[in-house]
Amino acid sequence: MALVPPTLLGLDLGTSAVKATLVGLDGSRVAGRSVRSPFAPTPGATTGTSVDALLGSVRTLLADLAPWLPGVVGVGVAGLGESGGWVGVDGVDGVADVPMLAWHDPYGQATADRLVAALGQAELVRRTGRRARSWTTLSKIGWLAGRGVRPTGRWTGAAGLVVWMLTGSVAQEPSLAATSGAFDPTTGRYDDDLLALVGVDVEWAPVVPAGIPVGTVTRAAAASTGLPGGVPVTIAGHDHPVSVVGSGARPEMVTDSMGTGEPLLVGWDAARPAPPLDEMPGHLTVTGWPGRPTLMLLWEHLRPGRGLENLAGLLQVPREELERLAQDRPQHRPLDAAALLGLEDGLVGPDDLRPDLWHDPGQAWADALDGYAEQAAAGEARLRWLSGADQPTLLTGGGTRSPRWVRAKRDRATHGLLVVDDPESVARGAALLAGVAAGTWPADRLPSTLPGSP
Repeated sequence: MALVPPTLLGLDLGTSAVKATLVGLDGSRVAGRSVRSPFAPTPGATTGTSVDALLGSVRTLLADLAPWLPGVVGVGVAGLGESGGWVGVDGVDGVADVPMLAWHDPYGQATADRLVAALGQAELVRRTGRRARSWTTLSKIGWLAGRGVRPTGRWTGAAGLVVWMLTGSVAQEPSLAATSGAFDPTTGRYDDDLLALVGVDVEWAPVVPAGIPVGTVTRAAAASTGLPGGVPVTIAGHDHPVSVVGSGARPEMVTDSMGTGEPLLVGWDAARPAPPLDEMPGHLTVTGWPGRPTLMLLWEHLRPGRGLENLAGLLQVPREELERLAQDRPQHRPLDAAALLGLEDGLVGPDDLRPDLWHDPGQAWADALDGYAEQAAAGEARLRWLSGADQPTLLTGGGTRSPRWVRAKRDRATHGLLVVDDPESVARGAALLAGVAAGTWPADRLPSTLPGSP
């Protein structure tokens, strides 16, 4: 029987898919799999799920990787923020039977409004690095409490729940804790006064930095998943920051993750004054850099994946064909932010498109890509001004497979451009941080996929 090579396992708990990547001890990709996420929307249903469904999807994913699992020497778990659940209910091992609300569902806006009325957005930004909004964990917990749902136990996020399944230990990671809306990423502490304002009492799981083992795979978890017992497990962090780690970006670079959303991320020095978060459209937040003491600025505004999907539907032309038609089209009239937001929200109908776009679908697609590139470039300029970043822009994500979109980015680049075509950069980043937990490499010397890297 052939020996199974040693590998590091990275898990990415996403909104649309749950993914796994196995990385060799030289940093190369060995294998990968994905399954549909239990958070994925279905007709007539919400986009929430249950803890059991989430853990079941991970078990299914691991079963697909069974031939490689005996060689796993470390596990890292990353994924979506905000959503999670309670562990150790009433002193008994187990999880509360409470719905896991998807981060993007609007439940919780009333809680966010209550916080703003009590403190104002400026004070909330000073205390948590972000504005109050319906997405945060605190807003979701407030919504549940308003309906009489007040579980006991320690709250942790989706990644923490999977790590609990594997190790029996409950923890949270700083970049994920930051998505709670009640955590100060500069001090690494939760703000319990915010809980009191909302009228809830939550015991947050202890915060453990990425790359530090939360525990090791238990015998029971080994029997149910096929992973070797005793392997160290770490919570790698929030998907966007972990994607930066997986792509090999450095703090002085701006990372542009081109996907369904398009967050821009850059390193941030905690010694700097708090950034003026209200001066940019969209959402600018402060979060942790997984595995390092450095912080990040993360800017989110537009959702190109959704807008382009809706535009293709309006034009009644497949996206692959639109990409082909747009490839050689020049810059003409880039769509502005209002038009792009209208496309994303489904508010643009056939009568709302410019007449010339109907006659030339390829140019319409090029104008949309140029519009998204223009908005991202404006946001990047602001991030560079705030952070002092002076190194190249790093493009990652599925959008890098669009030559026309990459060209639009290159035309607007001010500090050079690097492209990493790795749609599994979150799972890869989680695997690399698993390597830190396993002692394979230090956090500041991770294998890199940057063009030209050794």
